[in-house]
Amino acid sequence: MLSELMKAKDIVNYAVKSLKHSKLRTWLTIIGIVIGISSVIVLVSIGQGLDKSISDQLSQFGSSTIIIIPVNLEASGGPSFSGNAMRSTTGKLFLKDYEEIRKLGSIDTITPVISQRASVEYKGKEITSSVGGIFPETYQSVFKSVEIGEGRMMSDYEKGSVIVGSSMAENSAWKEDIQVNSYLNINGKNFRVVGILNKTGNSFANIDDMIYINYYDAQDLFENQLEDKEINAITLEVKEDFDPEEVAEEIREKLRNLHKVREGEEDFGLITSKFINDTIGSIGSILSVFLGAIAAISLLVGGVGIMNTMFMSVVERTAEIGTLKAIGASEKEILAIFLVESGVIGLVGGLIGVVLAILILFVLEGFAVPVVIKDYVVIGAFLFSFIVGIISGAIPSKRAAEISPLEALRYE
Repeated sequence: MLSELMKAKDIVNYAVKSLKHSKLRTWLTIIGIVIGISSVIVLVSIGQGLDKSISDQLSQFGSSTIIIIPVNLEASGGPSFSGNAMRSTTGKLFLKDYEEIRKLGSIDTITPVISQRASVEYKGKEITSSVGGIFPETYQSVFKSVEIGEGRMMSDYEKGSVIVGSSMAENSAWKEDIQVNSYLNINGKNFRVVGILNKTGNSFANIDDMIYINYYDAQDLFENQLEDKEINAITLEVKEDFDPEEVAEEIREKLRNLHKVREGEEDFGLITSKFINDTIGSIGSILSVFLGAIAAISLLVGGVGIMNTMFMSVVERTAEIGTLKAIGASEKEILAIFLVESGVIGLVGGLIGVVLAILILFVLEGFAVPVVIKDYVVIGAFLFSFIVGIISGAIPSKRAAEISPLEALRYE
């Protein structure tokens, strides 16, 4: 009897031959799975790459670092940045705020920051860039990723000098890269370049694209753009023995009193490592849901394609099913044949989808897109494609197995 002879190998061979018989339809169905699986792997890998990139950048933002800006973070939903410079959107900070906060015993180092857009000219070429006025030595102690690559760091009271971020020094707008001891004209005033920073890769603080001058130079340079003794931010580092979140709350209370505002009506905001982690976690959750939705839709489309193909195959092969049953094939064997067919479609589609996804990710890496390829994502996607194939083929296969031999033989 056929049921005794039709072993697993025979079922697989029979199923594969049937798929080869309808090559065009089979490959069109496989393409649906390929698109679904490759989309899932690519999107998940990009999502994980972005998460890792953000985490790497935030690791440069020390857990004891606090940045105070004139923006109500709870009202605006996050820190406000315009271009490379922080802009006041709801309030203002002044030097008196800095002076009062620095009195706290929990503060290790603290510096006011003036950050404005300015016209910068270098060897006949002019661009608009962000210029930060800082106390360099103190600023470097807060942002430990700020390191000199060429030249030297300015001193806190050195006027007429400038240090430049690596990306700004190599900006394609210049005729040639900015060099140490060259001069920049900023808003009509000449500054000598004394140092060029190492590349940090930190897009959060945009350090690589910044130009830094002495705080007092910035006061003079932007006196027409700011109110008397106005500053754009305060950066500080908390002493080791103190909890940064408790210190942050203490600073909030002090600034509420100084600004004469009630809780919930603040015209300032504090960026702490906890705030950043919470914000990134929220973004990560949204991204995960978004990717999950795309993955579900892609695989659903592929699964519907397999189901449609198998239903058509059952209808077209009704007489063949009748013949198989007439010579002794059991319902289980008929079911197995069609399940193997749908499973093979899922496997082949998954394999091609994995290969295509890896190729796309390597290309994206060449364009500096952050990607992280996890083994479990690739293996999971491949196995899932097989499962999708089996599930999608289950109903058509069951229908094929239950066809009456007499009705099938009469089918034309």
